[in-house]
Amino acid sequence: MRLFDYAFYSVYKLYLVKEGKNSNYIMNTTLAILMLQICLFFGISILFNFFIPIDAELEDILGISDTNIKIFLILFLLLWEYFSYKSYKKRLPEIIKKYKNHPRNKWFRAWMLYFIALGLILIPIFIIEVFKAFS
Repeated sequence: MRLFDYAFYSVYKLYLVKEGKNSNYIMNTTLAILMLQICLFFGISILFNFFIPIDAELEDILGISDTNIKIFLILFLLLWEYFSYKSYKKRLPEIIKKYKNHPRNKWFRAWMLYFIALGLILIPIFIIEVFKAFS
């Protein structure tokens, strides 16, 4: 997702400083971005669940057991991570060139991504509480 390219650049730069060249910094950065994407998905699913409530369980809807759902979810996340890793590895020079002298670098730090991840989950909950208060 190109939406997360600047976050990738920020975390990548942090890993280069902290870990050096002797670790798999692209994989570590991609895992951090995957966590941000999961937070975004979780926030969207909170809103979706509030506005369009579904009474049935996921197991009943799909017709498969809870264990199989977990296995499919883990396999999906591993495939998502693999393809994200390949994409970021291929586009790394382009991302570095694009964001190396970006004005946002002066004030944005990688630790701020913690607050963004927290906001991706808490803002939908806040929106739901506001709707509950006025209804």
